[in-house]
Amino acid sequence: MLIGVEDIEDDEAKEAETRFLDAFAARVAADGPAAAWAPALAQLPPLVGGMVRDAIPRSDPASIAAAASGHDRSFRTVAELAAVTAPVLVFPGGDPRHPGALAAAVATLPDARQAATPVDGRLHSAADLARAVAPAVRAFLRTLPAV
Repeated sequence: MLIGVEDIEDDEAKEAETRFLDAFAARVAADGPAAAWAPALAQLPPLVGGMVRDAIPRSDPASIAAAASGHDRSFRTVAELAAVTAPVLVFPGGDPRHPGALAAAVATLPDARQAATPVDGRLHSAADLARAVAPAVRAFLRTLPAV
């Protein structure tokens, strides 16, 4: 399993995200995916923004609106991640939504390792991402038992 840890949301931040995503879904329904993403693209890390721009022409508005739910929460504390027992490779993030410091949560998981390479603003494309993470992913996969 490969993961990047999202920020733990306090109630105030969660309420703001829910309002944002509800408005996003309404913009998708009313004006389409490009209009919905327009106010958010500048705030996204370059890698994510590039992938979103690439995907917009292939996007189904109804699917995007349905997926834009801010009415869920991944977890409230890092301790909840201790239930993940599968081998995990954690990549540190590099933006406010994926703070690099949360990658230290790897110590909470029983079978996890932290990658040295962050997924941050230096990555601008899917090819950049692949080049950056491939060595760590290959090394991680070599540690897993053969199936």
